Amino acid sequence: MLGRLLDRTPLPDLVFTHISNAIRAGEYAPGDALQPRQVALDLRVSMAPVREALIRLRDVGLVDVSPARYTKVADFSTPEARATVGYAGLLAGLALRGALPGDSRAARRALTSATKHFLRADSPAARADAASRFLTAVTDLIDHPRQAVHLAEVALAAHCVLRSGTKDTDPAIKTELDHAVASLTTTLRESAASDVEQAVCTLFSVLGRA
Repeated sequence: MLGRLLDRTPLPDLVFTHISNAIRAGEYAPGDALQPRQVALDLRVSMAPVREALIRLRDVGLVDVSPARYTKVADFSTPEARATVGYAGLLAGLALRGALPGDSRAARRALTSATKHFLRADSPAARADAASRFLTAVTDLIDHPRQAVHLAEVALAAHCVLRSGTKDTDPAIKTELDHAVASLTTTLRESAASDVEQAVCTLFSVLGRA
């Protein structure tokens, strides 16, 4: 844990990142039990930062916690969890509405580049990766730190939801998704920020049903 001492990252943040990365990568499946004491031993930290990290993970939607009973990875297939994807699109759209007015050519190029990953997203993992790339590009444009952190956390939950989706996408949904990606690509090139906001919301609404 020398790196921890050198970068002075708060311990709860380190624990949060450790567990969330494992869930994001699929090392823990929905419903898998987490052992807080084992996490503390593995990271050589006390229980206090582990508990704080678990509360944050619960609030983000990655784990379910019942004090003195269990801590487990959340079920990402519930309607409430699926709604996280649409919420991520709503936040991203609002952020872009504020970030794109004026000379936004560089930002639009970066967003267009990120959008291209959706064209090859033919699996749950690929859709999750494409969404993460796009939402990261949006987060990079946000000036307000708390807003950026909130979007990053919602993006993390959306990634887990999309990654746990079904392998066989309804052909009608796939067609709708292709149209949404094409519309966003066109809108990013030539339309007002409000139109970009709507196109992003539409894309993530479709993703939430894929």
